[in-house]
Amino acid sequence: MNEAVLFIHGASFPSELASGFKIGGASWMDHLTNAGYDVFALDFLGYGKSDRYDYMSNEVGKNEQRG
Repeated sequence: MNEAVLFIHGASFPSELASGFKIGGASWMDHLTNAGYDVFALDFLGYGKSDRYDYMSNEVGKNEQRG
């Protein structure tokens, strides 16, 4: 069984733009995978390619006022 690494995105951008961003053709995640680690990246709801909160998927103008 391989050691696991879990990346969790920063406060304002998804993990794909942080640990998954490729520089010179490889990302930090790629390097760790090639070194034998099982690598996972988690985006909280509303970030990156994660699901959206219900109010984020409504049509424009149909959202309730949030205060």
